[in-house]
Amino acid sequence: MTLLDELSVRICLGKDRDRDKDKDKDKEKDNVTRITLLGIGNRLRGDDCLGPYVIDNLVSASASASASASASEKDNVMVIDCGEIPEAFTQKIISFAPTHIIMVDSAKMGEYPGAIRIVDMSEIKGLSLSTHQLPLNILAKYLQNATSAEILLIGVEPKNLDFSGAEMEMSGEVRIAAEKLTEVLKQLFTLL
Repeated sequence: MTLLDELSVRICLGKDRDRDKDKDKDKEKDNVTRITLLGIGNRLRGDDCLGPYVIDNLVSASASASASASASEKDNVMVIDCGEIPEAFTQKIISFAPTHIIMVDSAKMGEYPGAIRIVDMSEIKGLSLSTHQLPLNILAKYLQNATSAEILLIGVEPKNLDFSGAEMEMSGEVRIAAEKLTEVLKQLFTLL
């Protein structure tokens, strides 16, 4: 199963899951998938810049796309470059009322550098993630309780998390994974 296929299945299946009727009455009425994409990481810390890099590429692609609606222009998709402090955007995320929240971050998963893996919320606690003020499992639980959204982490195994002093200086393996992930997300958003 390709990454796009796996994301598509998870997001489509998420529509049919039982939810708290009071919190999601409007979402169920519309039956619209609303995705918040969070790019998480430090731009100066090697492969940790993955999340912001993917967001930058999506926004750049949407600015240059003229014929079709892009991720940043769609009413049902919100992309946020969270940097190292994703918890600073909780109110904006909650106000958007997403059905799905996808976090993109580098994650030490015991894989080869550049490996991409979709991680369920229940697995997030066990991963070594890049430097954040608040652990992502706590943020994910808070956002799930506040929005009833399905939470996914797309983790990419880093090669180097050292401070480089240069912005967006990733290893070749992670840069290739970031480009692939950007393309997959662009394709996913066109399916909505």
